[in-house]
Amino acid sequence: MKIKMKIKHLVLTVVAIALFLPIFFYLIQPQYTIYMVKQQMANGDVMGKERIQKLLDNGKIFPDQRFALIRDYLIEDSFTMEYDVYVGTTSTYWSDSSQSKVKFTFEERLPYLLKYVEEGPTDGYMESAANEVAEYYNKEGEWQKGDRVLQTALDRGNGTYFRSDLATKQIDLAARNGQYERALTYIEEFTANVSEDDSYTKAMAVKSHADILMSRGEYEKVLALVEKALKDISRVKKERDDPEDTLYHEEKQLEEIKDRIKNGQNSVNTVRGKVFSNSDGKIPLEGVGVFLRDKNNLNYSIGSEERYHSVTNSKGEYVFKDVPAGSYQLRFGFTYDQIDGFALSMPSNPWIEVENKDVVAQDSIINPLIEINQPVNSEEITDNQLHFSWEAVEGATYYSISVGREVEGGSVSHGLKSGIKSTELTIPVEELYFSQGGIQFTEESDWSGIDYSSVLGFADPRGRFFWNVEAYDEKGDLITQSQGYRLRDDTFGNLPTFYLKNRELSKADRMLLKNKPEEALKMYKRNYADNPDDLHSLLMISKIIGVEQWVLNNSPKDLAMPYLEELAEKAPNEILFLDILQYYYEKEDWQTYEEWYERFGVIKGDILNEYIEGYHAMALLKQEKYEEARTQFQLVMEQGYRHEYISDWIALELHLGEPIEKAGEMARKYPEQGIYDVRIDWEVMIKNLQREEEQFVGYMEELTVVLGWHFKEENERLDEWSNTTAKIELKRFIEELRQ
Repeated sequence: MKIKMKIKHLVLTVVAIALFLPIFFYLIQPQYTIYMVKQQMANGDVMGKERIQKLLDNGKIFPDQRFALIRDYLIEDSFTMEYDVYVGTTSTYWSDSSQSKVKFTFEERLPYLLKYVEEGPTDGYMESAANEVAEYYNKEGEWQKGDRVLQTALDRGNGTYFRSDLATKQIDLAARNGQYERALTYIEEFTANVSEDDSYTKAMAVKSHADILMSRGEYEKVLALVEKALKDISRVKKERDDPEDTLYHEEKQLEEIKDRIKNGQNSVNTVRGKVFSNSDGKIPLEGVGVFLRDKNNLNYSIGSEERYHSVTNSKGEYVFKDVPAGSYQLRFGFTYDQIDGFALSMPSNPWIEVENKDVVAQDSIINPLIEINQPVNSEEITDNQLHFSWEAVEGATYYSISVGREVEGGSVSHGLKSGIKSTELTIPVEELYFSQGGIQFTEESDWSGIDYSSVLGFADPRGRFFWNVEAYDEKGDLITQSQGYRLRDDTFGNLPTFYLKNRELSKADRMLLKNKPEEALKMYKRNYADNPDDLHSLLMISKIIGVEQWVLNNSPKDLAMPYLEELAEKAPNEILFLDILQYYYEKEDWQTYEEWYERFGVIKGDILNEYIEGYHAMALLKQEKYEEARTQFQLVMEQGYRHEYISDWIALELHLGEPIEKAGEMARKYPEQGIYDVRIDWEVMIKNLQREEEQFVGYMEELTVVLGWHFKEENERLDEWSNTTAKIELKRFIEELRQ
């Protein structure tokens, strides 16, 4: 059949197509390309990276879309991470291994970052781009280029508000390059523009100013500058009703500068070390990123603007120059090729102390991951016993096992058993049931309401669980572990996953999984009343009550204790003992506390539980059993390694009349490690006390009295004394003890 078409219809069709083509090429096609780019980048397709570059260079897209692409893929996100994996003692984070091949190098990103600084929105991303580019030029020996980039961003930003972070970066860059006059000019401009109440950002400029003055030997001016800045911060805290005893990052840095000046630690030094791979002998690792972070910066993610960043050479060597006195830790950046099949060894004492001399750090070594045998590959455990086994590690003195469970959007894990002397361990499955791990919250409640399925934890037969074994040497240094990056066929190994199928969900469990804790609790109580051997119901009663008290603070802890005690008697476990001991410690029911501590002594292993034993030293101290407390503190310091209770031991010795020099020796021998928290340098604190003692008559007698108030928790007396004393360092010492 033939179709007739009039000429005018044909003309209209041609005109419509002609009109559609510009819309297609300039609007529809670019939008489709952007959509495809996002899909490809998410899937690790290298074509996505090429398409982004084409869109940015020649694509017919709107300016807002161009800057959005730069923002999403070239300023933030894992596509901009310099390394695939960052490893440290307090945190480990990594990019998606499937996306590692679509990451942009800095050289590829540079022109687009500059474009964002020069033409993009004057937002926080512009600041990030300017900071990153400035630091890059500085490392390349072209700090002036970085200075100009920062000035461009500042000039553009002044139309909206004063960008103090950019200004302090500009000051810092000039000071680090010895351009002191220029830095001082920048400081004047900064002071003229910054808000009077922006004392925290002002502290950053003060730090740079202090560095300049110290380089000139003008130490008295440094002290005056720092003390004024600290007073400004204190004033602003009072105006904002911020707690006086909360020390902010900037305050801590200024306090450290003050301590360095007072203790004559004015020099800058070099820190160097080596990184090896221990596959077939120690092989130097080239191209590893090494970051030196001071004690106040441990919990911040690593960025391209890191001040102390080095890269290992062909001999595995790294070096940091011009490092001021202080306490530091190392962080490492690896590519997946470097870390695949390996884990980084970790010293039990991760701190690098820089004083008035150069430092050679302990060698950092990546060792092959531990091969695990059982349970693996999602094995279903139906027995009441759980058997772990793994391959031996050369040089290991003992092993530790942690367990975890998969949750929506991630996983939670915690330690299960330490001090294992063999390469296998068999435990009752109930031990996993006792361990709570993390508590989840419901999205529907804006993450404030408990998701009670997480309270069921390892007792949920539907859950998939995993485990990790760590190997330690005789010094307590971590050698390696089973958990790590296994990306190739030859490094993949067994999966550390398993199911616990030795029980079925009870009706009470199912009620709990519906997020109905009150009904579930009644059912668990009925179950336990009917069957005193029903340890699961007993456990869940104590868990529900305990979690609600801990998270929601709406259930007295007293209600949970009878159930916890019954459980500890029927199935002794360190986790239970810790909860019980803490409870009676807080109530100061010392008779019951001592009874439970004796029971703990029956089940504790060969490896010291530093937390429980340190807690016991504090319990003796609160009971004024000073000689026993002294012995217990010494045990914890000698056998442990975190030394979390060193301040309390020092305080006890000073209270008992020991000379302040002895306290200084103790602080030097047992430095507080504070692996996860900001550490306190008690040796510096003691030196400050010694110096202040010379200015006051009866200083040590007053110290003894005030420490007595502290031990007896006579807080009103302490507050009154703190508000009137002129002894600044003694006040600071007592405030740190009270934290």
